Amino acid sequence: MRRLAIHAGWILLVLGHLGGVGCRRAVPPQPGPGLEGLASALDYYCMQMGDYPDSLDGTNVVERLRSYHPEVSLNDSWGHPVKYRKIGPGSLELRSVGADGVEGTKDDVVIRRGPGVSSPGDSPK
Repeated sequence: MRRLAIHAGWILLVLGHLGGVGCRRAVPPQPGPGLEGLASALDYYCMQMGDYPDSLDGTNVVERLRSYHPEVSLNDSWGHPVKYRKIGPGSLELRSVGADGVEGTKDDVVIRRGPGVSSPGDSPK
């Protein structure tokens, strides 16, 4: 019985290093403009840390994201702040107000990650 518990512990340890529940495989983060670059760095963060961060407010989170890719920006391609929301374990939403800077219009850009959520045109890796 003890041997089984030890093997189960090793399996959980290895799975933890492969990424948390719902984390997308991202090795290493792919540089890109706006939301895509940030989403890629967040995917890598999730793989390394076991989940997406609760918020992007902490200096440590931003420093870690920039250590994955120095050009990661918390602004979208139009210079507007990106809205980040952790939906649940292994799930997030990134939202840009788009070129017009107004939330809720047709040019808004949304990226969702995690089990049971998807973005238009988002394909699993």
